[in-house]
Amino acid sequence: MPDTLLESELFGHQTGTFTSANHPHKGFLEVVCGGTLFLGEAGEISRKMEVNLLPVLEEKKITKVGDTEPIDVDLRLISSNPAGPGKKGGCRDFPEGFFSIVLMQTRFTSLL
Repeated sequence: MPDTLLESELFGHQTGTFTSANHPHKGFLEVVCGGTLFLGEAGEISRKMEVNLLPVLEEKKITKVGDTEPIDVDLRLISSNPAGPGKKGGCRDFPEGFFSIVLMQTRFTSLL
């Protein structure tokens, strides 16, 4: 998924931000406020998205695409990487910045 689409889906956007933005859109990070968001294949996100996600987890604020005012959010993020943290397995390394906020790391044996 392109970063621009992922950013809009995660953070939301304001009306007029891009051609098809006819109305404000709440992103997943705002929708799950008070809950948990699962980010699978975290090793596949770009460095740009990693940089965008870290402040969300550290400061508990998001800024919609095309907006300047941050919104408070309260959420938990669970992320996974099938190759394991810091390992290459056909995908990029697990995002390095995420290790600074890891509260629990669990390894599961493959079911295959």
